Amino acid sequence: MPNLFKRSHQATLDPRNDSVEIGTCHLIFRLPEIVEQIIQHLIPDPMAGSCASHRPGSSSSSSRNGGHRSYFKTVQDVLPLLYVNWLWHDCVSRYTWRHIAFEDTATDYDHFIKFANVISGGASMSALTSNSAPALAVATTPDDVSHASRPCAQQASPMKRTESSAKPLFPILASLMYQKQDKVTPPSALEKAGSETPDSCTRLGPSTYQNRVRSLTLRKIKERTINDPLQHIGYHAPHLTTLDIYICDYVTNSALYPFLEHGQLTYLSLAGCQRINDEAILQVAATCPLLEHLDLRACGHVSDTSIASIAMHCPKLRHLNVGRVKDRQHITDLSIELIARHTQVSVLGLAGCDITDASLILLATLRQIERVSINNCTKVSDHAVRAFAWYCPKLSVFEMKECHRIHDWEAVSKLVKRKVLLTLCEKQNRACEDWARRHGMTLNVQAPVK
Repeated sequence: MPNLFKRSHQATLDPRNDSVEIGTCHLIFRLPEIVEQIIQHLIPDPMAGSCASHRPGSSSSSSRNGGHRSYFKTVQDVLPLLYVNWLWHDCVSRYTWRHIAFEDTATDYDHFIKFANVISGGASMSALTSNSAPALAVATTPDDVSHASRPCAQQASPMKRTESSAKPLFPILASLMYQKQDKVTPPSALEKAGSETPDSCTRLGPSTYQNRVRSLTLRKIKERTINDPLQHIGYHAPHLTTLDIYICDYVTNSALYPFLEHGQLTYLSLAGCQRINDEAILQVAATCPLLEHLDLRACGHVSDTSIASIAMHCPKLRHLNVGRVKDRQHITDLSIELIARHTQVSVLGLAGCDITDASLILLATLRQIERVSINNCTKVSDHAVRAFAWYCPKLSVFEMKECHRIHDWEAVSKLVKRKVLLTLCEKQNRACEDWARRHGMTLNVQAPVK
């Protein structure tokens, strides 16, 4: 076991006086495997099952937001565990840093800027350890405060210890302190530990936390200055696998490139980011061979050019959404047929695209399609519906609103009987009901819950 976890004295938080006192942990709470299991039980994964629950033609923001709120409430509740000892701090911080999310509020944007500074090692400690800073930070002792103007990256290197130097505090989340105290816990509380504190217990550097970030979510942030901090995060999150940017109007291609350099992305959602174009998605294709989920809803500048490249370079792709309300001519059979032939796609959002029966029949016959949206695809006809009814036994959602060339209600009735959730417009619903009445049938068409 590393020296970091072999301390004979463990520091714990005394709830009576908000100071650190010395105690001894039971052996069971010093076993990494046991602590890891406890933390996993306490902190749920906000991403678990999220991909499976997303409908291809609808916004997944509400379902994902619910999961994130529950997750971050849990994280807030377990933050005191960071004070137990170094082993607990190490295990808890692996989870508190794993999933990061920011919403569309001024306060959250301020937190976003601070987080970008901290993860890139460019923020001063004095700015990040105040009682109002909920960003992630490394706690400092008063002796360290004199170096507050020095960047984190410089402070993070091992420091020479002298007899007069104060014992370093545990790295903590600054948000842990905002309700309890106006400054970090005084180092005098640690003096009881003696002078045996090992060198391995010095302050953890930014790289320790950079390697723990796995997902980043930004939702509806409208600030024009979003790109610079986003780039900083991208450069310093080498193990990030999930990037979810939802309706952030000013996000540009340049903000994405640092994330792509690491080649780790499996989940990329840029829904509603209208400044993103083919140049960025071509880079995604070139650098993200592990990509499984790509959401480009309402990205009107993305065309067949980059989607074809995705098809040829991302063979593990299972979820693709290129639905749109304008610029339909940019997505055609050309790229979708390549998606059908070269990926593992099973969830597909094609609403408003300029596709025909040809690409849809190819998808139905070559792939086990589970959910598909062809809302407002005006060239699609009965042939495509029959193909999905006959060749896709796993189909669970079929959205065909405003597809007025579809008249084969018998094929639609087969989908209804299989409990496939259908989205029809009012005109289609009336036509379907009239057909069922003429044939002495009652069809209970169920739409997906939006």
